[in-house]
Amino acid sequence: MPEKLKIAHIAPDEKFIDSAYCQFEEAVPSSNTVFVPTEEKRFRYIKKAPARAISPYRFKDPFFTRSLKGYDLVVLHSLNKFNQEVIAHAPQRTKFSWMGMGFDYYDIIFEDKRHFLMEDTLEIFEYCQNRKRAPKDSSSGWMDRITQKNRRKSDLAKKVRYFAPVLKREHEIIAHKLNSEGPEFVDWRYSLNSGFFEEIENHKNTTGKDILLGNSASFSNNHIEAFKLIESLPHAERRIICPLSYGNPCYASWVMEDGRQRFGDNFTPLRLFLPPEEYLEKIRSCSNIIMNHIRQQAAGNISLMLFMGAKVFLHNRNPLYRFYRDLNLPVYSLDELSRDPALLDLELPREVTLQTRRILRDQLGWQAAVQRTSNLIEKATGYRPPEPPGG
Repeated sequence: MPEKLKIAHIAPDEKFIDSAYCQFEEAVPSSNTVFVPTEEKRFRYIKKAPARAISPYRFKDPFFTRSLKGYDLVVLHSLNKFNQEVIAHAPQRTKFSWMGMGFDYYDIIFEDKRHFLMEDTLEIFEYCQNRKRAPKDSSSGWMDRITQKNRRKSDLAKKVRYFAPVLKREHEIIAHKLNSEGPEFVDWRYSLNSGFFEEIENHKNTTGKDILLGNSASFSNNHIEAFKLIESLPHAERRIICPLSYGNPCYASWVMEDGRQRFGDNFTPLRLFLPPEEYLEKIRSCSNIIMNHIRQQAAGNISLMLFMGAKVFLHNRNPLYRFYRDLNLPVYSLDELSRDPALLDLELPREVTLQTRRILRDQLGWQAAVQRTSNLIEKATGYRPPEPPGG
């Protein structure tokens, strides 16, 4: 058992990394180093974690990859191209734990992303693909030029010791795809920041009948099909608030134009990334959440809105639909909404909201997140972090 743990995190500049760093720091203080491959001079999303920017070519540096051997655990936040190359170049005994984000393993489950796209959205996808800039001009072009094209992501995934997907069922699917040679399942997930639920409970709740549609400008939101569903519902008095702050710019432009044509001034796209408090204020009027993803996506947004007292409508093929239903939370299928539009005006009893909050706090609350982190560290390193005061 190590006297003092050394844990390396290799992470993209994404929203959940601050929270993940805090989870690990609360479990094992002063033991975590965060590396962020980027060419940018400052981070856009990481604010709290004392992350170190490294060259996006750093995986080619033998000194860096050999140095990973000195860490008790290397935590890969997503299996993006950089982290795949780290696995390929790292010493054989490097112990990796892969924290899945969803987008980074669905291409192992399904080889073609078109599987997640409905008919209208697929046409937009093809249009945007055809007008995409040449690889040498794209933001990811540098990685395409310096990595080996014949590497298989599934082969690299087999070299990972532990894997924490969003849903346990997804680990079973991945293990099957990898012929049971895949990494061992660990129960860990990205959590909302410490005290986040408590702040919402004290100050925030949904207050209107508007609709929050989707979570990003990614094609898997299937916005156009969702627009058509909303048009068939009583929507004249409702705003449709549509987050489009990140994703594909071509798709975002298409969605904005189509949304404005269909709903006029009632369509409100959110194009800028907002601080949490501002975002919550923008969506506070939304008592209805429509997510038209076929794959698992937007779990953080869904949990947040459920905690605020909203009703959530998901595609019944989305694995999150069964996950939340099994927890007995107020989640409905889009088919149910189509058959019974009055669900949009359903007011949830206060006891339902209170029960929802208890369940979400148990599942996603900060103490549960830190406990999962401690369990992961013990499994991976043999070191049992001390119980937090009052824990």
